[in-house]
Amino acid sequence: MKTLKIIVASTLLMSVSSMALTSKVKEQDKKVYKVLEGTTVNQVSKPGLAVELSYKTQHVDIGEKSDVNVTITTALSKGIMKVNISPLDNDLDGVKEQNLQFDLTQGEKSFPVNLEASSLVDGIHYLNFTISVEGEGSRVLAIPVNVGTISNKINNKAVETTDKGVAISVSSAQEEIK
Repeated sequence: MKTLKIIVASTLLMSVSSMALTSKVKEQDKKVYKVLEGTTVNQVSKPGLAVELSYKTQHVDIGEKSDVNVTITTALSKGIMKVNISPLDNDLDGVKEQNLQFDLTQGEKSFPVNLEASSLVDGIHYLNFTISVEGEGSRVLAIPVNVGTISNKINNKAVETTDKGVAISVSSAQEEIK
């Protein structure tokens, strides 16, 4: 009888441990679709402040935080570089308007700015970087932050077909008769 209890107990323990070892534990990982990269280095642009900007942002799911890594580079060696960062729409969470200052010196040419941004709305949201150095000018650059599903479809107006089969686009209008 004692041997039977030991066999049953050991069999039960082995089956429970095998179930525990084969079960999958799902981790709550951040879903990153892809990493977006961009730079203004060697791109033709309007004249302005002699600064270049490189960035990496993560295209994440709704509610997830995107790591936004920006590097500002300049050949300027004196003055104070002022950087204003602000979201272009209210849908971008985690980034409030902020002002940064960097002392420009001979040795320092690269200035990193690391942020986290998220949104509860699908789409492409932008961070606006306004960079200025007194006496040298200013420059405005925008960084995209992709969140959720990005549609490549253009939202067209409703299309109706006339009696003769011609497709027409219908837009609302207001008329005033005097």
